[in-house]
Amino acid sequence: MLLAKCEKDTSPEPKQLQGDLKPQGEETVHRFVNPYWQLDMAIRKSTEGKGGEFVVRGKLKNVSHRRLSVGRIDFLLSLFDPARRKASQRARRRG
Repeated sequence: MLLAKCEKDTSPEPKQLQGDLKPQGEETVHRFVNPYWQLDMAIRKSTEGKGGEFVVRGKLKNVSHRRLSVGRIDFLLSLFDPARRKASQRARRRG
Protein backbone atom coordinates (compact mmCIF):
# COMPACT_ATOMS: atom_id res chain seq x y z
CA MET A 1 0.00 0.00 0.00
CA LEU A 2 1.31 3.41 -0.95
CA LEU A 3 0.53 6.51 1.02
CA ALA A 4 0.74 10.01 -0.40
CA LYS A 5 -0.01 13.06 1.67
CA CYS A 6 -1.83 15.94 0.00
CA GLU A 7 -1.68 19.51 1.18
CA LYS A 8 -4.51 21.99 0.78
CA ASP A 9 -3.70 24.35 -2.09
CA THR A 10 -4.71 27.91 -1.27
CA SER A 11 -3.26 29.43 -4.45
CA PRO A 12 -6.03 28.79 -7.02
CA GLU A 13 -8.33 31.62 -7.84
CA PRO A 14 -11.64 30.93 -6.07
CA LYS A 15 -13.55 31.77 -9.24
CA GLN A 16 -11.46 29.29 -11.26
CA LEU A 17 -12.00 26.47 -8.77
CA GLN A 18 -15.70 27.23 -8.45
CA GLY A 19 -15.98 27.42 -12.24
CA ASP A 20 -14.44 23.95 -12.57
CA LEU A 21 -16.70 22.26 -10.00
CA LYS A 22 -19.79 24.51 -10.17
CA PRO A 23 -20.77 24.22 -6.47
CA GLN A 24 -24.45 23.81 -5.79
CA GLY A 25 -26.28 25.21 -2.77
CA GLU A 26 -24.33 24.69 0.46
CA GLU A 27 -21.26 23.06 -1.15
CA THR A 28 -17.76 24.31 -0.41
CA VAL A 29 -14.90 23.65 -2.83
CA HIS A 30 -11.32 22.70 -1.95
CA ARG A 31 -8.16 21.73 -3.85
CA PHE A 32 -5.53 19.32 -2.51
CA VAL A 33 -2.23 18.63 -4.26
CA ASN A 34 0.90 16.50 -4.06
CA PRO A 35 3.65 15.94 -6.66
CA TYR A 36 1.48 13.40 -8.51
CA TRP A 37 -2.17 14.42 -8.20
CA GLN A 38 -4.49 17.41 -7.96
CA LEU A 39 -7.78 16.61 -6.24
CA ASP A 40 -10.61 19.13 -6.47
CA MET A 41 -13.59 18.42 -4.21
CA ALA A 42 -17.01 19.88 -3.55
CA ILE A 43 -18.34 18.95 -0.09
CA ARG A 44 -21.72 19.47 1.55
CA LYS A 45 -23.63 18.05 4.52
CA SER A 46 -25.97 15.23 3.59
CA THR A 47 -29.69 15.95 3.74
CA GLU A 48 -30.42 12.23 4.08
CA GLY A 49 -29.08 9.59 6.42
CA LYS A 50 -27.42 10.11 9.77
CA GLY A 51 -26.23 13.43 11.13
CA GLY A 52 -22.58 14.15 10.49
CA GLU A 53 -22.57 12.55 7.02
CA PHE A 54 -21.25 14.43 4.01
CA VAL A 55 -21.62 14.17 0.25
CA VAL A 56 -18.36 14.56 -1.67
CA ARG A 57 -17.83 14.85 -5.38
CA GLY A 58 -14.72 15.85 -7.23
CA LYS A 59 -12.20 15.69 -10.00
CA LEU A 60 -8.78 14.00 -10.01
CA LYS A 61 -5.98 15.23 -12.28
CA ASN A 62 -2.54 13.73 -12.92
CA VAL A 63 0.00 16.56 -12.52
CA SER A 64 3.14 14.42 -12.74
CA HIS A 65 5.28 14.27 -15.85
CA ARG A 66 4.42 10.61 -16.48
CA ARG A 67 1.35 8.46 -16.88
CA LEU A 68 0.02 7.07 -13.58
CA SER A 69 -2.48 4.27 -13.05
CA VAL A 70 -5.79 5.13 -11.42
CA GLY A 71 -6.86 1.48 -11.28
CA ARG A 72 -6.76 1.42 -7.48
CA ILE A 73 -6.52 4.68 -5.61
CA ASP A 74 -7.98 5.02 -2.13
CA PHE A 75 -8.45 8.36 -0.43
CA LEU A 76 -8.86 8.88 3.29
CA LEU A 77 -10.68 12.12 3.93
CA SER A 78 -10.99 13.47 7.47
CA LEU A 79 -13.36 16.35 8.17
CA PHE A 80 -13.28 18.20 11.47
CA ASP A 81 -14.09 21.59 12.93
CA PRO A 82 -10.72 23.33 13.52
CA ALA A 83 -12.12 25.33 16.46
CA ARG A 84 -13.30 22.18 18.26
CA ARG A 85 -10.01 20.42 17.54
CA LYS A 86 -7.97 23.29 19.04
CA ALA A 87 -10.19 23.31 22.14
CA SER A 88 -9.74 19.56 22.66
CA GLN A 89 -5.95 19.85 22.21
CA ARG A 90 -5.81 22.60 24.84
CA ALA A 91 -7.90 20.46 27.22
CA ARG A 92 -5.53 17.49 26.72
CA ARG A 93 -2.48 19.64 27.51
CA ARG A 94 -4.05 20.82 30.77
CA GLY A 95 -5.25 17.38 31.80
